[in-house]
Amino acid sequence: MKQNKNMVLHVSSGISVPVEVELYSERKMVVAKAIGCEDLALKAIPQAFHSLAIIQIEDNSRLWEKITMKPIYVAVARCHADDVFDAAFGKEWALDKLKEKLLRVISNRKCNFAKELIETAERLKKPIA
Repeated sequence: MKQNKNMVLHVSSGISVPVEVELYSERKMVVAKAIGCEDLALKAIPQAFHSLAIIQIEDNSRLWEKITMKPIYVAVARCHADDVFDAAFGKEWALDKLKEKLLRVISNRKCNFAKELIETAERLKKPIA
């Protein structure tokens, strides 16, 4: 039997995302699904860069593609067939896996943004011909 629960996952300071948690007792599985993740990486950029980030993103669709995340991320916690299913532990495990995945993707997107800023600065240093 499938049971759903909606909640909010606090990924890091100032970054939260709505999450749907689905419990599948007969399959010994918990699925955590983060929804509305597209702009999480932008929220993670230090506040000092926000205006620059918005200018860069509006003017540069390539950067938008580099920093935008997928809309949905999923993490699954499965119990071994011989183990006793513990819904609370499964939920915690699925949420931890989801948080780890989101932090990894956010970190990658922040690196993409930083690389783009460095490339832009290098282009600006070159003399105009």
